[in-house]
Amino acid sequence: MTSPDIINIRKITKADIPRAFDMIDRQEWYWTLNEVKRILELDPENSLVATIDDKIVGVITILQLNELAFLPHVVVEDKFRGNGLGKTLIEMILNTLDADGTKSIELFASCGVETMYEPFGFNKVETILYYSKILPGKVAPSAQDKENSFKIISITDPEVAALEQQVEFSLEQSLGGALLDTPSITIGNFSGDTLTDLMVLEKDDDWAEFGPWLMKKPDVETARKMIFFALSHLSPGIRLDFCFSSNNEVAKKLAETEDFKFELHLTRMARSKIPASPYPLNLMAMGKF
Repeated sequence: MTSPDIINIRKITKADIPRAFDMIDRQEWYWTLNEVKRILELDPENSLVATIDDKIVGVITILQLNELAFLPHVVVEDKFRGNGLGKTLIEMILNTLDADGTKSIELFASCGVETMYEPFGFNKVETILYYSKILPGKVAPSAQDKENSFKIISITDPEVAALEQQVEFSLEQSLGGALLDTPSITIGNFSGDTLTDLMVLEKDDDWAEFGPWLMKKPDVETARKMIFFALSHLSPGIRLDFCFSSNNEVAKKLAETEDFKFELHLTRMARSKIPASPYPLNLMAMGKF
């Protein structure tokens, strides 16, 4: 085993991103290169790489937003695991965030590795369910869609901020919302001039994902119609991801009735001065995890 004293840990640079992404991509967490770049655009100071002879053997990414921070990735090459490198990366990040006065740090742990984070003060907040399905064919908008006033809107529209205030949840309180730049599609459902439901739909050539998705008063029927409207903007054959809190019975029923396949569950964990709360039931889908 290589001695830890020849491992160099430093701030990640733009030149490191392709190699760092390769490590992340091999974990099959469904992140894209552009999403990793987005983390570094929003927070260019805190993410780290560990190198040996200029070869990246460890990566930790961080997205700090004022008093809240997300820790999306902690990856160490297989042959360097077990020698404390992952622990060192986490400790360095936490020391930096503590010095900056960060009040809450969140991450999503895979099943079975939660105990890795507990010694650092992370506690379980809730379980996150991940469902997906392959779209069989193109869906045409129905007359009912028009009756329900579904519209393509901008994430910067003032109605979005008003909805956030009404449900007492900001999009940036979820990792998917914090990463938003210019979403692929933003769907609004209106009652008169009032925005009551908001679905962000991110998509690429071969995948798409719901979230963040906010509903003022969640119900299965309206949510189902929003999904049909969203599907009319997607191509057949792509994978559609749907991630939500296990506490959300409306989202769970929707996933099951619309033939989404359960893939895995994750644990949302937080290291916080004030105990973190589960996501509100208004959050139908969280987007990126």
